[in-house]
Amino acid sequence: MIVITPTEVIGKLKKGEREFSEIRANGQDFTRMNLNKIVFSNSKFIACKFTAANLQNAKFENCSFEFCEFTDANLIESNFTNCKIQYTVFQSANMERAVFTGCELYFIYVWGSNFNSAVKFEKTQMAKIFSVLSQASEEDVKEALRALSSSSTPLGFRSEIKGRFGAAKEKYEGFLRFAYGKGTKDKGMYGIAPNVYSKTQSDEPKVYVTENPFYTLFTAYLAKQQYGKKNKE
Repeated sequence: MIVITPTEVIGKLKKGEREFSEIRANGQDFTRMNLNKIVFSNSKFIACKFTAANLQNAKFENCSFEFCEFTDANLIESNFTNCKIQYTVFQSANMERAVFTGCELYFIYVWGSNFNSAVKFEKTQMAKIFSVLSQASEEDVKEALRALSSSSTPLGFRSEIKGRFGAAKEKYEGFLRFAYGKGTKDKGMYGIAPNVYSKTQSDEPKVYVTENPFYTLFTAYLAKQQYGKKNKE
C-alpha cells in the first residue's frame, strides 16, 4: 500500500485527481479539508481525523477505518461500499442521504449526528452503535482498550489516551468517590455528558476544541481503575 499525506492529497486534488487506490493513512489529519467527490478504494485508515472535512459525495470502496474521527464532517450523499468501520466517531456529522452498502460497522459513536434518521443501509451489519456514552458498558470499554493495544495505531495516539488517566483521575475523583465509595453501579460513570465539542458562533472559520469521545470513555475508566487501586491501599 502507498502511504500518503494530507498535503499530497491536496496537491493531487488541485491537479484534478479525485481517485485514490491502495492508500494507507496512519494517524493522518484531514481536518477541514475539502474532499468533495473524492474516491478512495482498497485503502486503510487508522487513527485518522476527518474533523469538519467536506466529504460530500465522497466514495469509499473496500476500505477499512479503525479509531478514526468524522466529528462535524459533511458526509452528505457519501457512499461507503464494502467497508469495515470500527471504533470510529461520527459525532455531529451531517450524514443526510449517505449510503452504507455491504459494510460492517462496529463500536461506532454517533451522538449529535443524523446517523439513525438520514442514512440508508443496504446489507450492512451493525453492532454497538452508541448515541450516548452511557450506552457503553465497562466490558465494552475494556474490549476497546484491548483493540487499541493490539492495533497498529501510532504510538503517540495510544500514549495520548493511556497517558490521560492522571488528569482524568483528578477531574473525576469527586464523582468516583461518590460512585465507588458508596457502591453505586459501575455503569453510572459513563453517564457523564461528553463536553468534548465546541465551535464559534460567528461566521468566522470554525474553531474546534475537539476530544474524541472515546478518550472521555477510556480516561474515565482508567481513572476509576486508578481510584479503585488507591482505595485498596
